[in-house]
Amino acid sequence: MENNMYVVAMPYPNHADLPDILEEESGKVMYFKNKQDAEIFIQELYDEKGIPLKAFRDDAIELLRVQ
Repeated sequence: MENNMYVVAMPYPNHADLPDILEEESGKVMYFKNKQDAEIFIQELYDEKGIPLKAFRDDAIELLRVQ
């Protein structure tokens, strides 16, 4: 049985380096159980800050599956 988790990543232009991964203030990587949880989290951040974007549609961030 696979234990898939997801991370939110911001890739660099031209994929020159590994993408930046969303971390907590402590530096610990933030993992999400499913795509919906990650999208809700990012959208709530945008809404809280008054940023008029739709998560994973209007921004350059990506959702990566990790094991």
